[in-house]
Parts: sequence; structure tokens; C-alpha cells
Amino acid sequence: MAASRPGGRVIAPRGVLPFFLGLLPAAAAVVALLRGGVTEFGYGAGLTLLFFLAGWLLRRGLAAAGRSALPLRTLAALLLGAATFGLARLLALHDLLPSLLFGAGALAGSLLAYGSELWPSRAEQLNADQIDAARLVAEAREKLRRLSRARYRIQGAPELARRLDGVGGWVEKILTRIEEDPRDLRRARKFLVVYLDGAGEVTEKYVAYQAKGEAAAFTPRLHALLEEMERVAAEQHEKLLHNDTLDLDVQIAVLSERLKKEGVA
Repeated sequence: MAASRPGGRVIAPRGVLPFFLGLLPAAAAVVALLRGGVTEFGYGAGLTLLFFLAGWLLRRGLAAAGRSALPLRTLAALLLGAATFGLARLLALHDLLPSLLFGAGALAGSLLAYGSELWPSRAEQLNADQIDAARLVAEAREKLRRLSRARYRIQGAPELARRLDGVGGWVEKILTRIEEDPRDLRRARKFLVVYLDGAGEVTEKYVAYQAKGEAAAFTPRLHALLEEMERVAAEQHEKLLHNDTLDLDVQIAVLSERLKKEGVA
């Protein structure tokens, strides 16, 4: 069971093996220092630093859970292999081949025990997808609230309000689908960014036109745009349900072009 610090932070025992292995060259360094062996002391101190650096990187890599830009667990495994090779060759005085085998064994053991960012396991990939999906859904729902606030500022245009409700309803269905299956995140991310940003900006633009008494000319264009967005959102939801990735980029490109024509994107 993990211990806890007074502040409530959990001290997890996973990934501490390199620190224990580092005690071996540390002890050798102390003995060498007492005997006046400067070279052996240097070897022991250097290898201790390597083991401790490997442990530090490994702990950070495990805590990052795949979110780090650097492959920390992989670097830790390489350092652990190098340190173990040095321990066997320089301090235990093994021949080259056995020392290489010790180092390779430590490298392989670390990768097997703790994994690598270069080839994440299915569980790690799913966890990363879930984290990204939760973040995207939270951001998308905040944009939906922005859209809802703009929708209630529209006056005397019930058909536009109905279209906006339809847009919001389909977005909510897409977000629910992403929550149910985070693997849909990669297929829906770009669409949601373009879609929600565009819908919010074009609606706020219409509200601004209304405030200046210039909305009449823009109303038919907004109505047509929202009708198209509602249709595309329904199609996106259907494609996600059937894991159909065809034509998604085409639809996004068409929608982006339409928004540019309206002076939004």
C-alpha cells in the first residue's frame, strides 16, 4: 500500500528499483574512498548518479502516464541498462560479454516492467484517449454554453432559435458518443473545433447585427448556414456510430469554406 505525505500526496512504491540498485555503487564508492581508491570512487559515484537519474526519469514517466513530450520511461530504461553494464564491468570486473548481457537484461526488464512511450500498451492508449476525450468534451460543452447564451439573445427569430437548438442537440449527441467510446475522439476532434467555433461566432455576429438593426439581410444566410450545419452534424454522428471515417475531412473542408464566406473563419 502506498504511503502518504502530510500534505496528502501519495508516495507510490512503483519505479523505485533503480534507487535500490544505486545503493550498490554508492556503497562501493564509500569503501573506495576509505581505502583511498580515487578511480574506484569515481566509478561508484558516477554509476550511483546514473542509477538515481534513471529512477528519477522512470518515476516522472510513470506519473506522466503518457502525457510527457519526452519518452521518459524509455530514457530511464536506457540509463538503467548503461548503469548496470558499468556496475558489472567497472566495479564487479566482469568480462565484456557478461557485462553487456547484464546491461541488456536490465534494459529489457525495465521495458517489460514499466513499458515504453514508443509503443504504448492498449491500456495506456485507452487511458490517454479517455483523458483527451474528457478534455475535449469539457471544452466543447463550454462552447455550447457560449452558443446557448448567444441563442437566447436573438430576438424575434423563432426559426433561427429552433435551428440553433438543433445544432446544439446534435453536438451533445456527438459528445455523448465520444464519452462512450474515446476512440472516436480522433475522428471528431477537428470537426467539433471547426463546427462549434463557427456556430458560436456566426451566431454572435448575427446578434451584433440585430443590435445595429442590420440583421434582416443576414437572416437568410444564417438560416441556410445553420441548416447545413445541422445536416452535417447529423451525418457526423451517424458516421461515428458506424465507425465510418470516409468523407469526414471533405465535410470539414466544405464547412470551413462556407464559414469563410460568411466572414467567420
